[in-house]
Amino acid sequence: MAPTTASPFITIRVDDGKARPTHFFVQKDVLCRTSPFMQARCKPEWSQNGNNTIILPETTPQAFQLYIDWLYHGSVCPSKYATLEESSKAYFVLGTAYVLGEILQDIPFRVAIIDTLHQRCLPEDFEPSVAWVVDIITVIYNGTTNASGARRFVTDMVLVKNVSAELWDYSDELHKDFFRDLARTYHLKGGTEAASLRWTSPGCHYHANDLDSTCPCLIADEPKHGSGNQSAKRKTLSRDEGGGVKFLRQNRVERWSDNAGILWA
Repeated sequence: MAPTTASPFITIRVDDGKARPTHFFVQKDVLCRTSPFMQARCKPEWSQNGNNTIILPETTPQAFQLYIDWLYHGSVCPSKYATLEESSKAYFVLGTAYVLGEILQDIPFRVAIIDTLHQRCLPEDFEPSVAWVVDIITVIYNGTTNASGARRFVTDMVLVKNVSAELWDYSDELHKDFFRDLARTYHLKGGTEAASLRWTSPGCHYHANDLDSTCPCLIADEPKHGSGNQSAKRKTLSRDEGGGVKFLRQNRVERWSDNAGILWA
């Protein structure tokens, strides 16, 4: 769904305290499409002196730019913010963007980010450095809750990529909940073998923040009242020409496309 030309622009001020604040100008109907947080903040009672400005102090300009690109173009492509020699920076931006999705309560964006991370880390020849793993653990665990699907993603990745032993050298630096979750995954959730099965399966295990909840990508497929029974189909991933990830459907366009601002192929 394209934004309406009459939609007013909202100023987003991103101020992470590390540099001068960065300002973004986004059409209101685009900004509010999938984010309950933005829907609330765009109400008149939240505006600062009537100037349509929203301040985001807990993210980075790169992460918010990734969000804007996703809102307008429907794909996630972090490589545009980092050269090939700085690939670890792209992963850091993705992790920060996931946390931004938590802040904005934007479930479709959060799903797109975790699927992009999963797709990039999935190949068997992907061997993350310990420093990279420490960075992604720190970003995810400092910005999410105990039930986060991203935390399950991180612990499974550590087991599948066999880097858990090396992380003990960073036990004083890493979030205390990480080692608890890692031990639980290893001893109570089937260990490396079960993690490998989850890792190579469709990414729904990492989508919902509560494992008892239906995966968001399946909720999008539930039939409307009176439409009869339909079975939910899973999305599959495809790379666009820019190296980003888009979600493809078999035989039809993703139903979210009309109400979530996602330009699905």
